Amino acid sequence: MKNHSGFTLIELMITVAIVAIVSAIAIPSGISWRNNAKFRGAVNTLAGDLAAAKQSAIRWNANVVVDFTNSNYLIFLDNGDGTADADADGIPDGLDNGVQDGTERILRNRTLPAGVAIDLTATTFSGDSTRFDSMGRCPAAGVGTVRITRGSDQNTIGINRLGRINIT
Repeated sequence: MKNHSGFTLIELMITVAIVAIVSAIAIPSGISWRNNAKFRGAVNTLAGDLAAAKQSAIRWNANVVVDFTNSNYLIFLDNGDGTADADADGIPDGLDNGVQDGTERILRNRTLPAGVAIDLTATTFSGDSTRFDSMGRCPAAGVGTVRITRGSDQNTIGINRLGRINIT
């Protein structure tokens, strides 16, 4: 008599059914976990980039501007590089004007992940931008908060006058 080994069709169908049930339960929570992780990562990345902007202002002994839009933010040295001196006063026209112009160095140009946005209506920075001076502090107009959202989830990142960054 031959010894047959292997699975019967019924055993295989039961195994496939169990895998399908477990997948149906696990996949939605896995997707939710991934989206939450993406949101938390975007918030922490922005806070880290703000801290890096502060350090860059100190390192380069220049103003560093962070300019926010709905889906991204731009961080650059606002030192007037590559701008004209139309009034011949020895100061480049683009120095500390809050606009990335000339050859002012872009330090970071980051796009937020899909589904994550900056709520400009809840952002309290003047002109939707903030700046750090060469001492790492924020002038009065640069003090405020930026709110990051994903659906009903939201976090706020604040910067005080001394340049301290906190997430709430």
